[in-house]
Amino acid sequence: MHVKLRTFCALGLSAAAALLAACGGGGARNGNPLPPATVPSAAPGLLRASVSGTVVDRDAETPLSGVSVALEAWAPNATPLPEGTTAPNGTFAFAAQPGEYLLIVGSDSPRDSRATVHDNVTLGAGTNPLKAPNAPPMANLKNPFTGRLYNVPQPPAETSGDYRLMTLDPATQAPCIQAVNAQRTALGLAPVVPDEWLEENAYEINQAQNALDMGGGFGEGYVTRHEDAANGPASCADWVSSDFNAAFKAVWSGYPMATSTGALWYGGSFTVFANAAYHNIGDEEWGYDPRIDTACPAGTPVPAPSDTLGPCDPVWTAWP
Repeated sequence: MHVKLRTFCALGLSAAAALLAACGGGGARNGNPLPPATVPSAAPGLLRASVSGTVVDRDAETPLSGVSVALEAWAPNATPLPEGTTAPNGTFAFAAQPGEYLLIVGSDSPRDSRATVHDNVTLGAGTNPLKAPNAPPMANLKNPFTGRLYNVPQPPAETSGDYRLMTLDPATQAPCIQAVNAQRTALGLAPVVPDEWLEENAYEINQAQNALDMGGGFGEGYVTRHEDAANGPASCADWVSSDFNAAFKAVWSGYPMATSTGALWYGGSFTVFANAAYHNIGDEEWGYDPRIDTACPAGTPVPAPSDTLGPCDPVWTAWP
């Protein structure tokens, strides 16, 4: 199925961008340097929320310096408000008005070689230490035909509580986001941003698919659910081109996801095997703007796929 993203609150556990420079580094949004993160003094009598957290490299588990952190009001088409950048030890701190926000950790750029975190956070007056969600392990995954089991390797950063940012694999992940955005640009649509939770989930599902030599069947992601699996295309570009094939519009929900103005985020991973005994396999996920789209009540019949965003969508999945 496809995911319409409801991020989780970083104070309890709700879901998921600030600013790395495009293509893997930096601390500037739209080319404008941001000041180091600080906690300004609250105006007399004004309730303020003091916010703090830590950002690390997902794989190296080392602090990431100069990563931008921003907030958007929890409302459609809100303007991002830069709050600062991470210190050399990876920490950030700032003050804001209490309320519900979209927290952005990373560049939020479709051209960045790192993914971006998008997190729905509710800030209360006083101290707000933000924690990223722990990722439950994808363990004992099984090929139903061979009985083979596989446990997806889990970086410690996925359970540390720190916000982690992954670098997109140049062979398995980067070609997918590039292919998707080439298609969207050709249609006059805004590009989508590689999202941390979607990219993590798609990459780890793809690892399991590769290890077990099977496409699909894995929905064990921790903040998202399995969407679309491929088995056989020659490349990621070949695979994602089907997302934009109007002939599939009536039979597959991927078409309205890929071509919607409400699609903001993406995660995809595709592996090409040199061994002819294996299949080329991939997994992808899409994230709609959670401030526009909502989930259907439990038990709602699944209607035909739709191009429009609405108050109830059958392919939306809540993130804890």
